[in-house]
Amino acid sequence: MLEYLTATLDDKEDIVDFINYVFSQSRKPHDFRSLMPKSYADDVTDLGATHYLVKKDNKIKAVVANRIIDIVAGKGTLKFGLIGNVAVHPYSRGEGYMKKLMQAAISDAKDNGVDILVLAGQRQRYGYFGFENAGAALHFIVSKDNLRHCFSELNCSDITFKPLTEANNDEINTAIALYEKRPYHTLRNRDEYHNIMRTWNAECRIIYKKDKMIGYSYSAFSELILEDESDFPLVLKALFEQDNLCEVDIPVAQFEKERASFLASICENSNIQPLEMINVLCWENALKVLFDFKAKVSTLLDGDLEVQIDSEVFVISVKEGTPTVEKLDTASKSAIRLTHSEAAQKFFSLNSLLLADERFKNWVPLPFLIDAPDSY
Repeated sequence: MLEYLTATLDDKEDIVDFINYVFSQSRKPHDFRSLMPKSYADDVTDLGATHYLVKKDNKIKAVVANRIIDIVAGKGTLKFGLIGNVAVHPYSRGEGYMKKLMQAAISDAKDNGVDILVLAGQRQRYGYFGFENAGAALHFIVSKDNLRHCFSELNCSDITFKPLTEANNDEINTAIALYEKRPYHTLRNRDEYHNIMRTWNAECRIIYKKDKMIGYSYSAFSELILEDESDFPLVLKALFEQDNLCEVDIPVAQFEKERASFLASICENSNIQPLEMINVLCWENALKVLFDFKAKVSTLLDGDLEVQIDSEVFVISVKEGTPTVEKLDTASKSAIRLTHSEAAQKFFSLNSLLLADERFKNWVPLPFLIDAPDSY
């Protein structure tokens, strides 16, 4: 008997066994209890995400998971759905299971008010479901030689690290508060915090300067949050020395301009990389929140633009640097007409930098990211 259903907690053991098997078959060995404790640790009581299953004769043949998170961007909030653990049994491929599960996940996400779905995967494979490459992250390659030449006299002996697993409640509360000071951050459940900060086997450490907690690091540089950004050179050198690093790739968000400027002045190399694949389910809210957020971290040029995305029409206006997004009932003759995929590329992808369209001025790409501990 073939069944399409939504998993319950009773399916947890079978789901873990199944995805461990599928991903271990195609790649290196996987242990999802360790890789993704926010869903599969022993103390998780809700699977951390909605899991869509195909069962044949009561055995799992395919899985698609969707973890919904809220992200604060400036004064607005966006609901993101993180699609992950897309897995089909090797002997069941070609049966159309993934297609039906993806359609169910997308349909439910729309019903639950998700603004943007995110996943990582092969472009054409997920393009059929409305996903497109998106995002722009700066990456700075920093070597031991860079630090030796630039900071040979810098004394970082006052910087020490303490594993998050040994942190007390005050330290954890401070870490959360520092993170939430960022203009763009995920609303993380305090009860899930330890599991979230162990995602992908990452090591999370509290950072001290003498006797004062000044921040924390997740997987060294994937998420390094400091109370005072001027301490970054000290922490950078201390991590190199403690972890005996030779070279690191440090990602920087579009809005982290002070850190980007510093790293650009010392790094060995740098590049810009796409972030994820996205499927925008609610263009109106996505555009409103992210245009407003971009105006908070950049100076936008004034102008007006009417855009039709599939059947939806929007007028985007910037006056004295302040953006507005208004939805219209019908499009005028002057509207720029874009498909769903074309709109994702225009507003979110690196194509908007490489193939600049003067009509979109300096408004794009719109800034977004999924912080590493929240990834799925």
